[in-house]
Amino acid sequence: MNVQDLILPGTRKTIVLPGRGALPIREVAEFHQGTPVLLLHGWGATADLNFATTYRPLAKRWRLIAPDLRGHGAGIVSKDKFSLEVCADDAAALVRSLGLGPAICLGYSMGGPVAQLMARRHPDVVAGLVLCATAPKFVSNSWERLLLMRFSNLAFTARNAQDNILPLRYIAPKLLRVLEATGSLAKFDSTSWLGYLDVPTSIVLTTADHLVPPSDQRLLTAIPKSKVFEIDAGHEACVTQSSKLVQAIEDSIDSIERRIRRSTSSKTSQCTTTAKAKSASKSPHKGKTAVA
Repeated sequence: MNVQDLILPGTRKTIVLPGRGALPIREVAEFHQGTPVLLLHGWGATADLNFATTYRPLAKRWRLIAPDLRGHGAGIVSKDKFSLEVCADDAAALVRSLGLGPAICLGYSMGGPVAQLMARRHPDVVAGLVLCATAPKFVSNSWERLLLMRFSNLAFTARNAQDNILPLRYIAPKLLRVLEATGSLAKFDSTSWLGYLDVPTSIVLTTADHLVPPSDQRLLTAIPKSKVFEIDAGHEACVTQSSKLVQAIEDSIDSIERRIRRSTSSKTSQCTTTAKAKSASKSPHKGKTAVA
């Protein structure tokens, strides 16, 4: 790896979302071809930590927008408790603010639920989903869920009490916000509504993943318009197997764009056929006149 590879491409900027806050993003747009791609990072990470190895190759074909999610990195700071739903609303507001039109939303790990919620809550801004190393739920039993939610509540209480309790002033507030996210992840379960998502979806399934089991990742195939792209990699594929991940993401986005083009072509053809049928029905009958 040379020095150039260590320099992140694109521009770091802050977008002010009215009523929400200041959202830092990285925009990488070497070429403005194809559908814009919104990159949503995983738990405890930032956009740059999660996607540093993918920016340069993906930006050769697509315009990339990578925000730091609320409570992570330099993301929006709020006194409210962390919520995946609010993160999804932030991301949708970002797409609208930048005038991107519908974007392909790529969610890695925790970014997967954010992308799923965007498709459910804001379908007008989502052209397609790429779900990497993620699942429709992250907790397999009620005891795990209860433990993580209590842990999350403790972090939330500690963050709001830090100004009054001296030792807590020295605990990084950002760390406490990240810990709060465990509760929202513990509660998340989209299995009851995945079947209603009407958007082309590609699932990048990490078959050697010990954090998010492949069996849980496969539950995402309940999305009607989904296709699976397997890679032999673990949950940290974005760091340890970046070339495999990039290839899978490229294949995934290509697949989504093909499906979008086919759908658009089909709708155009149907509209043309309908218009011709209506025109024919309005034309006077030109049959031969019978001779007595």
